[in-house]
Amino acid sequence: MRKTWFTIFIGTFCMLWAGAVQGFNQGELIRVNKMEDCPKCDLSGAEMINARKVNMNLSEANLSRANLTNASLYGTNLSRANLTRAILSKANLRDANLSGANLTGARLADAWFAGTNLTGANLTGADLSRANLVGANLTGANITGTRFDDAIWMDGSKCKEGSLGQCVR
Repeated sequence: MRKTWFTIFIGTFCMLWAGAVQGFNQGELIRVNKMEDCPKCDLSGAEMINARKVNMNLSEANLSRANLTNASLYGTNLSRANLTRAILSKANLRDANLSGANLTGARLADAWFAGTNLTGANLTGADLSRANLVGANLTGANITGTRFDDAIWMDGSKCKEGSLGQCVR
């Protein structure tokens, strides 16, 4: 059932957006749809605006080194996904589930994490500079070596430039 809804969403999405988004590779989105490994995929600018309505589930997906710059992943389930060294700069991850995801070395600068579940995620060495973490849940997340330069922390306070492994206010 999950794949059926996902397939309908992807088909509709591709017809409406294939020519409108620069950098976005339709073939690679189809690979993700088939739950195949898709490391180094170019999904930059993909707008999965109905992800929540169709219960988009990319849990345990391999998107290591994928380019998701400016992607809208609102409400997407990426629990336990491999996003090692992925580029998610300026991505909309609002209300996404990234619990247990591996984001080691990921670039998440300027990303929006409002209401995002990052419990138990591995953010070792990730770059969250200028990211908005208001309302995010980082319980049990590994933030060793994570950059928080000028990030907006979960409580709305701003992290100082040079914040590494913690938000220094």
